[in-house]
Amino acid sequence: MAPRGQAPALTAGTQLLNAVGALFLVMALSRGKASIVAPTTNALAPVLTIVVSLAAYQTLPSVYSAAGMVLAIVGSTLKVYGDEKRGEATAEEVDETTSEEREQASKPAL
Repeated sequence: MAPRGQAPALTAGTQLLNAVGALFLVMALSRGKASIVAPTTNALAPVLTIVVSLAAYQTLPSVYSAAGMVLAIVGSTLKVYGDEKRGEATAEEVDETTSEEREQASKPAL
């Protein structure tokens, strides 16, 4: 437990980090799809917490912590690339459909 005099400083630091995190989340949501941003931030939040605590306490992660961090990073990376690839395929299908509709619309009716 922190000494009594450190509580206000720790509270201020926590609030500052919370505000910066919320700002970055809003920026990410404004630039990317929510279906990609939300799972990525949820998967990587524990990783960031573990990394910060390891740096603060100057220790190495346990085998389970390291494995969890690797799995979270790999899983979120696969999710992002899978969603992007699926989005590109859908966009190509829409482009093909609209080009076919344009061709049919330009032909005179018999």
